Amino acid sequence: MQNTTQSTRPLRILIAGDTFAPDVNGAAKFATRLAAGLSQRGHEVHVVASAHGRGKEGTRVEEHEGARFTVHRLRSILYPGHDWLRFAEPWRARANAASLLDALKPDIVHFQSHIIIGRAFAAEAPKRGIRLVATNHIMFENLMDHSNIPHAVHGPVVNRLWADAARIFEKCDAVTTPTKRSADFLERHTGLSDVQAISCGLIASDYTVSESRNDPSVVFVGRVTSEKQIDVLIEAFAQISEDLQARLTVIGGGDLIDELGQRTRDLGISERVTLTGIISDADLR
Repeated sequence: MQNTTQSTRPLRILIAGDTFAPDVNGAAKFATRLAAGLSQRGHEVHVVASAHGRGKEGTRVEEHEGARFTVHRLRSILYPGHDWLRFAEPWRARANAASLLDALKPDIVHFQSHIIIGRAFAAEAPKRGIRLVATNHIMFENLMDHSNIPHAVHGPVVNRLWADAARIFEKCDAVTTPTKRSADFLERHTGLSDVQAISCGLIASDYTVSESRNDPSVVFVGRVTSEKQIDVLIEAFAQISEDLQARLTVIGGGDLIDELGQRTRDLGISERVTLTGIISDADLR
């Protein structure tokens, strides 16, 4: 039998976040793929996330990205004015975190959002000597477009939110974010140092280059929402000569699909632009 040491044994990893599959957004995709990848490498993975409605809370084994692992769904509430975004009940979050940490005794906690669930684990994990890693996916400046906060006070509100984030992240053993630019931004706005840029990543082998295509093609993949500035892409695409027979495909769901579709009609390029909405990974490939 192979000798298993403390440094090589499989880890018990708890991943916590306010959004997780089946939500479709960058943070949810990152957390889902991370959980699946770690599980496939032989680690014991537990995910803590919001339930998708009343009666759906509880602990069960779920399958995501071809892997099966345990997901603990917390009782949640729908964010006002949003059609799918749910948050775990904040008044229960710390008690839930403490209970799960005492029951599971994970080697490490990795949270993907410090708003509700991550905040609770950041408060409770250090008390138990459990190492804490955070990945920041949030840009408060972008979130203001989706808030009910008056535009005149966006600046002061954003500053307070970054100061609050700094207090949470300072408790962590390591902080990461998906790009070097966002790592630099996070350091400037929180006073943190040594924020690591770790890409959300793709499995490169899932994608191949078609040698048969000759027509120029531009593809955007992501949420169709204001911070992605897809309107700028459409305005730029409208300046490409029709003689090139170029096409633009916008892949993803979001609140601006109808508005952007109307803009392509106004610019007279709707026949060259396709907005697909959400599609499967297989269709994306």
